[in-house]
Amino acid sequence: MRYGDRTDAENLASAQAGWAPAFAVLLHRHGPAVRSAVRDEPDPIAATRDVFVTALQELPHMPADTVVRDWLLDIAGTSRVPDPIVPLCEEERDAIWAELTTAWPTRRRPRRRVLRRIALVAGLVALAGAVPTLLLLAEETPERDTIELFAHPVVEPTVVEDPVAPEPAALPTFSFPTASSTPPRLATPPGPTTPPMAADPVDDPRSADARTDDPRSADARTDDLRTDEIQTDAGPVEADAVESTPPDAVVADDAPADTDADAESVTDAPLGDRSPGTRGAAERA
Repeated sequence: MRYGDRTDAENLASAQAGWAPAFAVLLHRHGPAVRSAVRDEPDPIAATRDVFVTALQELPHMPADTVVRDWLLDIAGTSRVPDPIVPLCEEERDAIWAELTTAWPTRRRPRRRVLRRIALVAGLVALAGAVPTLLLLAEETPERDTIELFAHPVVEPTVVEDPVAPEPAALPTFSFPTASSTPPRLATPPGPTTPPMAADPVDDPRSADARTDDPRSADARTDDLRTDEIQTDAGPVEADAVESTPPDAVVADDAPADTDADAESVTDAPLGDRSPGTRGAAERA
């Protein structure tokens, strides 16, 4: 529905609610009558503009059953409209409306009750549909697993002191041994063990006299000479005879032994100058 199709009472109520187009319809509808009423004024357009500015100021206090035509003529100072009615051209209406636009109150326009009710009903319907949906989603959402938290006491780190290194013991004083004049004795390489040879008795005149005077010593020496025999390929040989043989002499195995010559040489030799081997041969002779 257009504003031009509404009645003056509806447009007045809309203008009081803050709708400027409704007041513009009242200006377009009753402007020619107001201009005809002030035709005798020096400036009828300015007088018409002043009437609508005054009506705009009185608009909030006007009752709903106010007759708009009579209200505007009363502001113009007349109760009747002389004939003929002079219409307003488009330029004149625009000039009057431009002045009304600057004088229009800058207050907040009140909301319509119908729109407020519609918004309230829509909010209730949306809330009624959202509550069951939220309940279903809450039931389908699995519960989160509980997380176990373990508390551990905070232990201050112990300061480990560096161990004190023990002082090194003093080294003992020593001296290198001096080189001796005698060369070191070398160890003999291992070899086959041979029985030790009987040591030659020391030529002692006293011991020879003792052996001559003591018959028991002669028997003992005889036993010793028997033990000094050495086994050879030709037969037993006395140890003294082997030692007294010079290394360059070669004795034939088949040569006969000169027993008488040996006996005479042994007998003729003095007793003190006889060697152990000679003494043994003399005693046996």
